[in-house]
Amino acid sequence: SVRHLSFTNGSCCTVIGDGFLKEHPSIASVDFSNLRNVTSLGNRFLFRCSSLTFVDFSCFVNVESINHSFMCGCSLVERIDLSPFQRLSTIAHSFLCECSSLKTIYTSALVKVTSIGARFLKQCSSLEFVDLSALSK
Repeated sequence: SVRHLSFTNGSCCTVIGDGFLKEHPSIASVDFSNLRNVTSLGNRFLFRCSSLTFVDFSCFVNVESINHSFMCGCSLVERIDLSPFQRLSTIAHSFLCECSSLKTIYTSALVKVTSIGARFLKQCSSLEFVDLSALSK
């Protein structure tokens, strides 16, 4: 089974649709570094990927919206860096909910966010550091 996934040629991709890698039991890491033109992430993006520990979001500088249940239930992820999401304006409900090992989330670039849905970071019982100061501007 696949443990590591890397996108080497995704320059034409602008939308990642609903259920992308939903409930994939063996994926441990995903590298999106070549998907620079993505503007939207569909519902249940990486939903309940129980073995996931690392995701490289460095290329998602053009993402404007994240639909519901983004990485919800990814119980082994400890750190999320959202600093590439500089154009993000909408975060739907159940964003990173039930990520029980999540300790650190970097949100300093989220200065354009105008809408956050319910269950934002709900049941992330291990959180130690979340900087939400960008969301108040």
